[in-house]
Amino acid sequence: MNKEVIERSAISSLNNKLGRMHVKAEIDFNDKTPVEDGAVFLYSSDKDAEYAVKDLAGRMPVQVKGTTRAPKDKMTYSATRKMLDGIRRYGGLFLFVVFVDSVDDTKNKIYFRELSKLVVDRILRNMHGKNSKSIWVHEFPKDNHEALLQLCRSADQIERQGTTLNVEADDRPKQLQLRTYGDEKLEDVLKRSDVTMYKVVDGTPIPYSTIDPDTVEVYGLQSARIRFKEESEEFISEVKGRKGYLEINTGVENKIQIIIKDNKVTVTFHDSDDFTTQVRNTNTLITFLDTKGTFFLNDHEEYFGWNKDDPDVTKLRKTMIELRDRLQIVRILERETHLPFFMKNPPEDVNKLLHAVIYKYKHPNKKEHGVYRVVADGKVFYLMIIPVKDQNRKVIIRSIFQKATIDSLSMVYNHSGVKFKMNPYTYGDDPIEEIGDYDPKLVQTWFEETGVNSDVEERYANDYSFQLLRAYEKTQNNSFRDLAIYITKMTFEYDSDENVSFLNYMQALKRRDRVSLSKMKRLFEISKDGESRERFAAKLLLEASDEDVLEAWGEVDDIEKKQLQKFPIFDFVKGSLRQKIS
Repeated sequence: MNKEVIERSAISSLNNKLGRMHVKAEIDFNDKTPVEDGAVFLYSSDKDAEYAVKDLAGRMPVQVKGTTRAPKDKMTYSATRKMLDGIRRYGGLFLFVVFVDSVDDTKNKIYFRELSKLVVDRILRNMHGKNSKSIWVHEFPKDNHEALLQLCRSADQIERQGTTLNVEADDRPKQLQLRTYGDEKLEDVLKRSDVTMYKVVDGTPIPYSTIDPDTVEVYGLQSARIRFKEESEEFISEVKGRKGYLEINTGVENKIQIIIKDNKVTVTFHDSDDFTTQVRNTNTLITFLDTKGTFFLNDHEEYFGWNKDDPDVTKLRKTMIELRDRLQIVRILERETHLPFFMKNPPEDVNKLLHAVIYKYKHPNKKEHGVYRVVADGKVFYLMIIPVKDQNRKVIIRSIFQKATIDSLSMVYNHSGVKFKMNPYTYGDDPIEEIGDYDPKLVQTWFEETGVNSDVEERYANDYSFQLLRAYEKTQNNSFRDLAIYITKMTFEYDSDENVSFLNYMQALKRRDRVSLSKMKRLFEISKDGESRERFAAKLLLEASDEDVLEAWGEVDDIEKKQLQKFPIFDFVKGSLRQKIS
């Protein structure tokens, strides 16, 4: 075929294609202009509207080349230095290269290259003194809408690069901003268009360079449903891919990562901060390994077919089974000891304690029956160690704040001939607010079931309420205050005529509620007729004047003054009054 026939066939195929799109093409055969062979006019109106000047969105110069050289895997076109230099001086244009079939022109294929000013600059720099260079051209989209978006974006890029900027190598920005036009997919754009880089100058983005799409790796990213063989649960998973690479992030929270690269499968297990998630993912991965890498991707079965005896598979499976066994122990220990063993990055003291407790759990010593104080993550825990004869368990390690621990902790004291049950939750001398798993509801249940039946029990109960009120003042934890109110009410009901019991109840209650008129009346009576320390406490609770409180304080002897300053009632001594009393 001679050049004229090739050119006519090329332009005819191109006009047929553009004629089915909402663009106006003016491309003539044997055009005499020095660089362009015509232009494509773009319009912002709907595709069925008539062309109107008011809707003209832009004009893009084009050059058309015909060739009979059949494309291979990728199409190239040999561009001369003279042609490229002319295009650069012209400011850029859109190059169409049409493969012309010598037998059937319906088999003609249209290719293109967006030859903006910066792209041509890069090609010229890489010619290294040669007079021509083969440049990649991309197949023009068959879909008319996709093809129109390509023309619109290319016209925008060519126009933007009318003004360019020289940037020193060390001044280049560290980030790239990539844009698509209309509803184009970014991965499609990167496959067929040069990436233009901009530098912002006085608030205006100025193009300074381009990147060849062949140097850009395009990742496909999609969501998929993954289900592992022998399991019913499906995971909404993230799948990434490019040529020769597939990455699947699946499992709960996508913590299981499967990478296939160069025909090699790599499985990575990422820890979760959530215990339940960690257990579920552990069991899922073990199932995946046991079924030789079988899973279902969007209901389509995939199969890696690895050997269960493969050293890498065996090693990973052993690691996961050890993790599963450890998690089972941790689940039991956390449930029974309340210790925070499961953490992503546990403090050293928690880690050491976990190893020690697990060792004790597996290797119990019959002589070690009793209550032990441990510190973990800055909190105090009291653990009851109880050896048992059981086929499945050799020892029970349990927090004293467990209902099941009560029988083991139940102790009867004898004080001056009076026998009574000791509060099992008063082990140790640690402040209540420092106990990591303190349970006010459990303590209240014990008091409800045991009650206060003697003066000795009343005294112990009041002392315990003082500890609770100190914890409340430090933490403002209402559960401490409410438990103190409950206990002091019990002691008051045991001996309602006793002023001290009444005052203890009132000073706990006042931290939460207004004192009723009937109780105010009794406080007023105590402030007049009670003992000196009782009068002082009553006036504090009545919020008497500083003068009245100071007067009552002056009537208290020195020994009782020292004692009162240690009791929770002294929390009501505020501001300037505290300075005067001190």
